[in-house]
Amino acid sequence: MKLPLCARSVRNTFASELNYVLYAITELRDTLLLMEGNIFEFNK
Repeated sequence: MKLPLCARSVRNTFASELNYVLYAITELRDTLLLMEGNIFEFNK
């Protein structure tokens, strides 16, 4: 399927934005898990 150039660049931009968002979510989740673990250790 051939897309016009503008549609292709929009799709690429969207894909990279999506990757960035997913990466940020993963980072946030890891940070929260770390904090949760630390709080749990602290409360023991």
